[in-house]
Amino acid sequence: MEGLQANWERFLTRLRPNDKMLEALLRDAEPIKVEGNQVILGFYYQGHVERFEKHANSKLIAEKVLGEVFQQDCRVKCVLSPKKARMKAVEEDPLIHAAVSQLGATITEIHDQEEGDE
Repeated sequence: MEGLQANWERFLTRLRPNDKMLEALLRDAEPIKVEGNQVILGFYYQGHVERFEKHANSKLIAEKVLGEVFQQDCRVKCVLSPKKARMKAVEEDPLIHAAVSQLGATITEIHDQEEGDE
């Protein structure tokens, strides 16, 4: 996973000559997990997941370039980013919703609660 994150920009740069639109779309994604030879990418918006899935040959092109960068066969799976899912859950919390809508508060960061914290 560290190798993927460290080489993410390199991957995007090598993707650009193959498909500029796909490269732009994947700039709004993040590598989430590697399971065997499968790379799981998280998009921040569900519409981007759907666009990736519908874009002609997007998976094939991404898998080809990932394979070139990492010198092994790679499969790609796209999901909604866990960060985005957490943000949506926080925004739907009634107390936070009231703070944002009535008091003009802004959500700037979300921290995971560690065991023992309350």
